[in-house]
Amino acid sequence: MRCVVNGCKAKCCTDGMEIGSEYLVSFKNTSDDKHPTHAQKNGLIERKEKRRKIKEATTTIAKIAPTIAWRQILNSFANEIRNKEAIALMPSYDADRQAIKRFKRSVRPNYPPEPKLLSDITLPDFLTHTLEDAKEETQAFLIYDSGVEDPNRFFMFGTEENFSLIETAHLFADGTFSIAPKLFEQVYTIHALIKGRCVPLIYCLLPRKNQKIYEDVLTVVKSKINNQPLSFTTDFELAFINAVTKIFPN
Repeated sequence: MRCVVNGCKAKCCTDGMEIGSEYLVSFKNTSDDKHPTHAQKNGLIERKEKRRKIKEATTTIAKIAPTIAWRQILNSFANEIRNKEAIALMPSYDADRQAIKRFKRSVRPNYPPEPKLLSDITLPDFLTHTLEDAKEETQAFLIYDSGVEDPNRFFMFGTEENFSLIETAHLFADGTFSIAPKLFEQVYTIHALIKGRCVPLIYCLLPRKNQKIYEDVLTVVKSKINNQPLSFTTDFELAFINAVTKIFPN
């Protein structure tokens, strides 16, 4: 660790890195011309510690909630510093904002370029699996891709456990358009009534909203379950109603 005063070459080193533990400390370059003579600047350590905590929080949160606003991160440190001298030395709000953006960029996944055609879409591995659970394990989340040869290529996301919950359940289905990504017309979701709650289980990115594509989606669902759902509830969209009647005639 370097001296908090800019330009001073003095350093101290420990034989461990775990914060909060006790270690032997050795000093280097403390005979440097500047270190013995410069005045102690109260608040500099607090300033650096706050920036370290902001970086740690940003890089951790950005991995599980990449869209979190920088304001939310800063607000969590609003009352972190109470020393008046330290508060006076704190970076500006804008400087903290820029730092958070830099930290987020440093852990941002390497996303593929934006596709111009459905056939151009490439999903890297980290977008086809769930986040790590308590056991640091992931599950496959991309359950179906109709393929690059399909002019109406579509994707379905969920887990094997989700499909087991669909069996012998009352299902609800609906599409939304405002959040559909480029090249897709709608995000279609299938929910199940579980213990009195309507839980989303299957997410579909669909480039069309017609009976044919709904039949394709339901065919995939049917192929992954052993027992038929108890019922389907949807708004009055005739194309989906006809698809359900055809794929699940009973």
